[in-house]
Order: sequence, then C-alpha cells, then structure tokens
Amino acid sequence: MQPWQPIGEKSIMGYNLKKNVDKAHRKLCRKMLMPELQYLTELGVNLWITKLWGHVRDIINW
Repeated sequence: MQPWQPIGEKSIMGYNLKKNVDKAHRKLCRKMLMPELQYLTELGVNLWITKLWGHVRDIINW
C-alpha cells in the first residue's frame, strides 16, 4: 500500500501488510493509513458544512 503524498514529496515508499492478517484487522490497518480528508469523508463528515460553521462561529464570536 502506498500512502497519498503531496506532489513532489516521496518520503514514504509504502507499507507492507503481512499476508496472514485477518480481514477485520486488515481493514483497520487500511483505515489507520488513510489520509485525514478521505477518513473524514468516509465517516460522513461534510467538510463544506464544517468549514461554513467555522466561519459563522468566527462572525458571531462564539
């Protein structure tokens, strides 16, 4: 598995997952390696609404 990295940066070559890892742990390992944006999206977080709410809070100084 190769992680997402910004263009031009190759500090992580990839990860090797052992072949004998059961399905549940394999899924957990993949989630732990998932970039934050994709992870939040998978959780159902709407990033546009989250950002908008942050702006609203800034405006009303909450």
